[in-house]
Amino acid sequence: MSGELIYSSVYGETISAPKQSLSRFASERRVQLRRVYHLKVVARKDNEDARVKLSDAFFERPGNKRWALSDDGARRVIKQKKSLDSQLRKNQPGTQTVNWLLRSPAQMAQFLADGRVDYRFNKYVDKAIYTISKLASKSKDSYDFGVVMNPWVGSLSFKDMCIVLRELKSVASACDFFHWMKLQGCYIPSVIPYTMLLRKCGEAGRFDLVETYYTEMLREGCEPDEVVICSLICIFGKANRINDMMAFYTMMRSQGLVPPIVVLNFMLSSLYKAGLYNNAIEVWRDLLTARVKPNEYTYAVIVNVLRKERKSVEALDVFEEMVQEGHLPDEILYSTVIKMMGDLGRLDNILELYERMKLQG
Repeated sequence: MSGELIYSSVYGETISAPKQSLSRFASERRVQLRRVYHLKVVARKDNEDARVKLSDAFFERPGNKRWALSDDGARRVIKQKKSLDSQLRKNQPGTQTVNWLLRSPAQMAQFLADGRVDYRFNKYVDKAIYTISKLASKSKDSYDFGVVMNPWVGSLSFKDMCIVLRELKSVASACDFFHWMKLQGCYIPSVIPYTMLLRKCGEAGRFDLVETYYTEMLREGCEPDEVVICSLICIFGKANRINDMMAFYTMMRSQGLVPPIVVLNFMLSSLYKAGLYNNAIEVWRDLLTARVKPNEYTYAVIVNVLRKERKSVEALDVFEEMVQEGHLPDEILYSTVIKMMGDLGRLDNILELYERMKLQG
C-alpha cells in the first residue's frame, strides 16, 4: 500500500485513501476520521479538515477483530441487558422485550451519548410507568390523576401509551391511565389497548370490569379479533367459568377462526378437569377438522378423555397416531395405555409396549 495513507477513526474503523487526496497531510501517516457524509469522508488533523471521496476510500478491518467502542464498558452493559431480556423471553414466552438491533460504531456512540442505555423504552415512557406505578400505594382521594399526567400531555404517542398500559401492574392504575389515554388527541379506538386491559382485569379476577370493557369495545366499533377472543377464553377458563369460555369459543368458530394449539390445549385441559368429556371430544374433532397439528400434550389429554368416556379402542388409536407422528409419550401416558390394554385383554401388546418403554429409557 505504498500509494495510500491509512486513517483511523475514533471508533476504531480504518480507512485507506490515495495520497493525493490528502496532499496537505502527506507528511503524516495517521489522522483522525471526523465525519462521514453521503459521498465524502472528512478527516481531521491539527484543526484542519480534508475531504476524501467515499469512492476513493474503503474500510479495512483486521481479520477476527471487532470494531472497538468509544466506551470499553458499553458492550458489556449492552450484552448484560440483552441477556436479561433473552432470559425473560424464555421464562415468559408472552413477554415483549426490547428489540435489539445491530448498530454501527457511530450509531452506538450516539446511543451512549443520548443516555438511552439507562432506559428500557425511552425517558418519557419509563418516567410515566414509574410515576403511575407509585400511585398504586396511595388512596385515590390523595391525588388527581389528570394533574399527575399533565407533564405527559402531547409527549406520548399512541404506541408509547400502549407500552405504558401494558407495563402497569395495578388494575386500578391501568384503568385510570386508560381513561386518561382516551382523552389524548393521538388516541385511536383499537383492540390493542382493550386486549391489554381485559387481560389485566381477568388476571385480577375483576370479571365485572371484563364485561364492562368488552361491551365498551364493541360499542366503539372495535371488532374482536383472534387475540382478544383467545385472551377471554383463557381468562374464563382459569376462573372455571366454562360456559363463558365455550361461548367465546363458539363465537370464534362462527367467524371461521381457530384458536392456536396452546389455547386448544388449555380448553381441553379445562374441560377434562371439569368433567365435561363430551365437550372436550367436540373440541378435539373441531381441531382435526381445521387440520391443526396436535402436540404431545394434546394427545395425552384426549387419550385420558376417551378413557373416561369408556372409548378405550378409540383412545388406543389416538395413542398409535401419536407414536406414528413422532411424539414420545411420557411415563404417565404409558401407564394409562397399559391399563387400557389390560382391560381389553391385549397382553401381547402390553409386552410390546413395555419393550418400547425400555428402549425409550
